[in-house]
Amino acid sequence: MHLYQSIFYDRQVSSLFSSEKVIQYMLRFEGALAQAQANHRVIPAAAASIIESGCKADTINIEQLIQEAALGGNVAIPLVKQLTARVKEKNSEAAKYVHFGATSQDVIDTALMLQLKDAFIIISKNLERLIGQLVSLMRAHTSTVMIGRSFMQQARPITFGYKVAGWLEPLLRSQQSIQKLLTNGFLLQLGGQ
Repeated sequence: MHLYQSIFYDRQVSSLFSSEKVIQYMLRFEGALAQAQANHRVIPAAAASIIESGCKADTINIEQLIQEAALGGNVAIPLVKQLTARVKEKNSEAAKYVHFGATSQDVIDTALMLQLKDAFIIISKNLERLIGQLVSLMRAHTSTVMIGRSFMQQARPITFGYKVAGWLEPLLRSQQSIQKLLTNGFLLQLGGQ
């Protein structure tokens, strides 16, 4: 529970950052890494398939992961250890290629970028809906006169439509920024810089 969750939080966005989802995003990285490496003949395709099939959050012991995270300073190390053990149960040769060539920073940072991208997709849809509602409100009140304000003092009359246009403008700028981010702003990492 968070103090402002019923006021400022979006349940869909918040759910992307649960422990289970963080683990699933990290496993998504591991599965995609194995498939990309297989596509480029860095690791055997059969190993990549086995690794990818093992990348399921429900196979991870979260309590154990939390306890072991303190030893390595992050959750990637014990996560990879558990994933490797699951893969080894199916095929010991494939287990050699789990997390091959990657660092803990790669999996953590890439998982975060995947989470943020999904969060921004939700935020973008909500923002689009809000902008549409404000445009309708602005158009409906282009002639509705109201008191203008300047430094908390009554000023010349304005229309309510004009006031709504003032709310709309920064939202349109934000929408453009979000679209730029969604197009090319969520970079993935491999190589642990």
